[in-house]
Amino acid sequence: MLKEKYGYTVSYRRTWMGKQKAIAEIFGGWEKSYSELPRFMTALQDSNPGTIVQWYPPPNTPTGYMQFQRVFWAFKASIHGFKHYRPVLTIDGTHLYGKYKGTLLVAMGCDANNQIFSVAFAVVESENGDSWPWFMACIRQFVTNRELCVISDQHGGIVRAMNEVGSTWEEPYAHHRLCIRHLASNVHTHFKDIQLKNLFVWTARQHQKKKFDGGFKKIGEMSLEARQFLGNIPPEMWSLHHDGGYRYGTITSNLGEVFNSVMKNARYLPITALVQVSFYRVNVYFVNRRETSKMRVTEGHEYSPYITNTPHGVGVDISNNISMTKTIKKTMRTCSLPFVLQFFLYSRCCRNNLQHFTYFLF
Repeated sequence: MLKEKYGYTVSYRRTWMGKQKAIAEIFGGWEKSYSELPRFMTALQDSNPGTIVQWYPPPNTPTGYMQFQRVFWAFKASIHGFKHYRPVLTIDGTHLYGKYKGTLLVAMGCDANNQIFSVAFAVVESENGDSWPWFMACIRQFVTNRELCVISDQHGGIVRAMNEVGSTWEEPYAHHRLCIRHLASNVHTHFKDIQLKNLFVWTARQHQKKKFDGGFKKIGEMSLEARQFLGNIPPEMWSLHHDGGYRYGTITSNLGEVFNSVMKNARYLPITALVQVSFYRVNVYFVNRRETSKMRVTEGHEYSPYITNTPHGVGVDISNNISMTKTIKKTMRTCSLPFVLQFFLYSRCCRNNLQHFTYFLF
């Protein structure tokens, strides 16, 4: 663009240095940003009582000296709101690209309108076997002690965090499930077969035993090595048929990745500016959704647009490959569908104004 407009070619290094200088002038210097972060976090907590900030290592209070390695934060509104959402967390990490490297960790939920809901954040040195357990321990200590399903990729640090005895992230306190999209990518990387990858995704999404068994058999016919590869992973980690309903139909960690994409440009900013962006964008989500909810309540709506407008449940296609019809027994007011489908049946009940059913049992 500079060459077209001014007829001058700028080297990559000079362009990069100019960009860093502009960022520093607008958002503050990189080193100064680290020194300003504790003050901003304190102001954030003062103006939003109940917001959690946790440092690692803790500040050295006798001298006031602090060496930054990690910081965790969760807004009060997120902590309070997540109590009322389905017990599913998707977690993900993304690299920072500023002068000083690091990784942004995020934990996301899903609201009643099937939209992303931020739960917690952290900036750490990298995704490793110490930072992920620390992040998950902060969530347990400061955000929620509910029995949760956690959906992620296969990063070793996450696996360690979810299986550490005494962490309350191990079974039966929580249930780790793999992102099917990430696992499908691994299948394609190992076996270089797009048809095999697509067959795996189809099989993973099935909740009927007959269809799952059929798909898994076809995988073995296409590649015995692929079947052995998947056989080494516990089926409940990737198969909806074996899941037990803990996913509530969520098959990927895409929620965390979506928010990471929203934060994409912020990953180039000094750390205080990065935290500020997380606050402002989450605040916009809360304000807009509060106004939308108030308007719907005023108009007499009892449920979210996703529940009332999406044709889930009885007698309709629940996925691209499944059509199932079940009858609700009015006398018993219970449901015989597999647990993984009961969330969708509940939405259908709401859509048909069947409030007299005991929908919380679904």
